[in-house]
Amino acid sequence: MGLVFDAVSTSGIAIFTTYGSLLVSLVSTMLVMALIVNPVIVAIIMRGNPYPLVFAALKECGTTAFFTRSSVANIPVNLSFCRCLGIDENLYSVSIPLGATVNMCGAAVTITIMTLATAYSMHLDVTFLFV
Repeated sequence: MGLVFDAVSTSGIAIFTTYGSLLVSLVSTMLVMALIVNPVIVAIIMRGNPYPLVFAALKECGTTAFFTRSSVANIPVNLSFCRCLGIDENLYSVSIPLGATVNMCGAAVTITIMTLATAYSMHLDVTFLFV
């Protein structure tokens, strides 16, 4: 809160447009991952339409994951969802805690966008290739 107060007091209320564009960038990138990239991977594995499963997972697990921003807090929700889907417990009892400790998509996207925002605010030129 102190950093926001300092930014507003030195740069004015217009600074919120920059914060808004950062928020739009973050949420849109997460939506692309959740609604395009991950379903393509699921479609390749399932050899079928992934969207019923994707939307069910977003409904059951996505809300908790988004608002808590914690993979660990979402573990019980994911375990319950897998139980409802009838998946073999030997599979999901290992893969869900492992996925929570390995960097998940949302965290990777957040870290990347926040790093780019920091570089931008420090007037650093960030290119795709470091040439």
